[in-house]
Amino acid sequence: MKNVVIVDSYSRDKTLSICEKYGREVVQNTFINQAVQCNWFIDNNTNQGQYWLRLDSDERVSDDFLAEIDELCKTGGSFVGYVDRKMVWMGKKLVYATLRPHYIGRLFKVGEARFEEVTEEHLIHSVRSVFIKSFFYEDNLNNNMEFWLA
Repeated sequence: MKNVVIVDSYSRDKTLSICEKYGREVVQNTFINQAVQCNWFIDNNTNQGQYWLRLDSDERVSDDFLAEIDELCKTGGSFVGYVDRKMVWMGKKLVYATLRPHYIGRLFKVGEARFEEVTEEHLIHSVRSVFIKSFFYEDNLNNNMEFWLA
């Protein structure tokens, strides 16, 4: 990853100290919802026209995934890259208990797409769609039985 920017919503956990430890840039904005937060970053990003891969802190990518999107970005074209998001729940990779495949728009040039403010998983754009072969995992540690029963 050439440039990693963390968009933080004034969290009270160890986010800032972890980012400082790894020398990562942090910008902060008050959280309203995911889509508003993403669009705020798009509107306030000085790197218009550069590719942006949006990930949450609980999402895990592989080296193969990064290599594939790196090659795709070298084309220099305008597109939205749709990625298959797989789920981990309580430490197990879900195979049958979730919509498969589940492609979501996550890779695009800043300024060429915006998130519908209903959900951060719906991108509005007028460029071509590309389906990325590699996938990533969402491994939310809050996905446990106690959390869901509460």
